[in-house]
Amino acid sequence: MKAPSNPKLKILPNRLDRLIEVIGWVILGLLWCLTIWALITISGDVPIHFNFHGDPDRYGPIGFIILIPVMTTLILAGITWLNRYPHIFNYPVKITAENALKQYTMAIRLLRIIKLSIALIFLIINISIITTANGTIKNTPFWSSASIIVLIIIIVFLPFTVYLSKSSRKK
Repeated sequence: MKAPSNPKLKILPNRLDRLIEVIGWVILGLLWCLTIWALITISGDVPIHFNFHGDPDRYGPIGFIILIPVMTTLILAGITWLNRYPHIFNYPVKITAENALKQYTMAIRLLRIIKLSIALIFLIINISIITTANGTIKNTPFWSSASIIVLIIIIVFLPFTVYLSKSSRKK
């Protein structure tokens, strides 16, 4: 038995949505510029892992840092593509013709915020790697493993929690 399909709607971004998109792609551009600059100016190995205190405890070849913007680009492009099909998402409420626009709009905005968050997190990680590799700082105490984990939890799960709360509310 085939499940009933959700209505297909074209959701146009508003000013805030466009701003979130632009900021996310600008951060990705900064990530690429920083990475290219590092590839040109840094020689030798770069830290690829930091311990709990922010000290590098594993090193790898300089080419490793190219993986971060490549992964970020693929993730952002994938989420951008996925945002074109909100009718295939899973929702915490039943989608009807009456609530589809609201639910789709909120889900698409959530994914935009997650894209922005991912770009920001990877930029912070790359800055930590590059500033340690070029000797600007010896360790990254502010961006230690514990701080990054807390940052990721806040940046990703807070918007998701707000979305779930708004999504399940009645008008």
